[in-house]
Amino acid sequence: MQITGDYLVDFGVPLSIILSVVIGITNKSFASKFILVAGGLLFFGAYISVLIFGNDCVGRPGIGYKRCSSFSGAVADMASSFNAFAIFAYVFLAAPLFLVALILEFRFRSTER
Repeated sequence: MQITGDYLVDFGVPLSIILSVVIGITNKSFASKFILVAGGLLFFGAYISVLIFGNDCVGRPGIGYKRCSSFSGAVADMASSFNAFAIFAYVFLAAPLFLVALILEFRFRSTER
C-alpha cells in the first residue's frame, strides 16, 4: 500500500528518520545526540505534514501544493515552505550532518578513555 505514491517517501524517509533517532539516542556525545535526534524530529514533522497535506498539483509529495489542497492558502503556503526547506535539507544536509555527528561521536568516545 502506498501512502504518497513515491517509494522513497513511503519507505526511505521513515526508515532514515527511525535510524537517525535510534542512533542518536544511543550516542554518548551531547552534540551528536542533538544533531541526530533534532534532525530526525524535524524530518518526522515534515514527513507527517506531507502525509497530512498530500501532493502538489503536479503530484510531487511535499513541495508546492499551496492552493491545490483543501486547506486554506496561508496554511498550505506555510506547510509548503516548511516542506521545501525540509526536503532541501534532507537532500543536501542530512548526509553531511550525519557524518559530522558520527565524527563527533567517535572523537568523544576515543577521548573518553
